[in-house]
Amino acid sequence: ALRQSTRRSRQKTDSDQLMDGLRYRQHPGAAWLVLVRGTRVVLLPAETSQQRLDEVWASLQGSAPLEEVFDAVTGGLAGSLSRLPSFGLVSVESQVTVLLRGPLELEIDGVPAASGSNLRTWSEQVFPAAGTLVLRSAADHGQDPASPLLLLREGMAAVQGIEIDLAAVPGAASP
Repeated sequence: ALRQSTRRSRQKTDSDQLMDGLRYRQHPGAAWLVLVRGTRVVLLPAETSQQRLDEVWASLQGSAPLEEVFDAVTGGLAGSLSRLPSFGLVSVESQVTVLLRGPLELEIDGVPAASGSNLRTWSEQVFPAAGTLVLRSAADHGQDPASPLLLLREGMAAVQGIEIDLAAVPGAASP
């Protein structure tokens, strides 16, 4: 007798997806740490504690609501707003949600789109999931073009900024 085996197809969740399209340049003395998992990206200052990095990394696992990731990034807003760390938080779904605090600037297709500078709290913006997103330090007037762009699908790296080709990200809206 012949047996037919059936294959079960598994639906992909955010935790199954990798952030295709995210690139960064290595830079000595990088000011930021980027954490990439699923369709979420977090930038934190290079001096962020190991405990905070571990908490943020754990919050990026699975398909936790964006609010849970935000709580891990900000420490649950414990204490004074003046102690709130600088950060960048990007979530790519059918739209791109970007939260910025501190000296970070966002460009989409070369056009300034948002900044976290000179704010008491943070900037929260929602954009169409199309084009190329560049997030970098406000003090950075360009990176060394001789330095190659490196792909980061999941993990952590020290960076000056990041570039995301939104067309390559799973779950991003197709133009």
